[in-house]
Amino acid sequence: MSTPARGWVLALCMLAPATGGVGCGGQERQVPDPFAVASTCTSGTLLDPNYQPSPEMSPGRACIACHLAENTASGEEGDAPVFTFAGTVFSTGHEPDDCSASPAEGALLQLTDARGMTFSSVVNAGGNFYDEVPGFTFPYTVTLTHHGKTRPMLESQNNGDCNACHTQRGTNTDDPSHPAPGRIVLP
Repeated sequence: MSTPARGWVLALCMLAPATGGVGCGGQERQVPDPFAVASTCTSGTLLDPNYQPSPEMSPGRACIACHLAENTASGEEGDAPVFTFAGTVFSTGHEPDDCSASPAEGALLQLTDARGMTFSSVVNAGGNFYDEVPGFTFPYTVTLTHHGKTRPMLESQNNGDCNACHTQRGTNTDDPSHPAPGRIVLP
């Protein structure tokens, strides 16, 4: 027969999320692979692709390419800002374009350029991050931090349009120079 306190502890252990590390009863918890899940919009909120320009617009789409195309179409260089780097952070590895990545809000990206200079960008309410950095020198490396956990990017990069490689399906199928298995994912 168990005591009421022990029953509450067991109930809490059963409800605790499987986030890795040592779990209840000293058992090792398995961290699910964020790329081994089916494509889904984790937040449940798909934005209209014609969403009005804002910092939260078009999560998952190649930001810099779109802004360059917008400037070319309008004939005005400054119509849409051309960022040094921009992208979206998602909860899982295969989220569709235009899915609000709100669970990533507040995550911090630290980019270190070829000179060793470090720049930070905070993920906004739509999951997007971006910045215009004069003098930023490619290639760069990235570390993503969220709720005390980190995920480093394994390869240095020469393209600041992060969503160009980090697509819903990823770009690493046959090309080892583009090792993105899917979206940029929270640690």
